[in-house]
Amino acid sequence: TEDENSSTDGFNTFDASLVVGLGLDLPMGLTARASYDWGFMPVLNTSEDGDDSKIHNATIKISLGLMF
Repeated sequence: TEDENSSTDGFNTFDASLVVGLGLDLPMGLTARASYDWGFMPVLNTSEDGDDSKIHNATIKISLGLMF
């Protein structure tokens, strides 16, 4: 049987985002990176009163690395 409700019901399945980031290459092969992603599309598509359009994806990414 097929499920009546999908796990994506009520959610937008596509998003486009703006990414801003910084990177730093340090001595001895160390690297550091940080970025912020802000989604343009609202997460929910089931708003009856319009308030859900304010909910967007946002991500903060931080990485440390060693180049060899």
